[in-house]
Amino acid sequence: MAAKLERYRATLRLDESLQPIAGDAVQLGELVRQLLRNAAAASPEGTEIVIETSLGETVSLVIRDSGRGIPEGERDRIFDPFFPGNPGGPGPGIGLAVSLAIARTHGGDLVILETGEHGTAFRLTLPRPPAGKESSA
Repeated sequence: MAAKLERYRATLRLDESLQPIAGDAVQLGELVRQLLRNAAAASPEGTEIVIETSLGETVSLVIRDSGRGIPEGERDRIFDPFFPGNPGGPGPGIGLAVSLAIARTHGGDLVILETGEHGTAFRLTLPRPPAGKESSA
């Protein structure tokens, strides 16, 4: 059964200087939903999921969970298609592979920022929009 996001506390740390980005809103929305589903599946109920944004050379979104972390032997394979990062989970193990493809299609990247016994953080980076350009996202 899929994790229900309403069973977790969300902490938002949003950079107020963020500007709209260019991209496919449906694809980027699916990428963010996948990261949130994974964070919820990895975290004990009632714990915190942190969502952070920042603006630097790129637009950055970080999602941190409170789970058990990603075992060292799985870290190199976590973005492989059909890799069951959550054995017995609801999906076929393609969520992070698809998410990485979406990020790269948009000129960005998706990486494991950190992982350990107190949780994992994934960072999505996307290009800053050129000055004066409107977003399609």
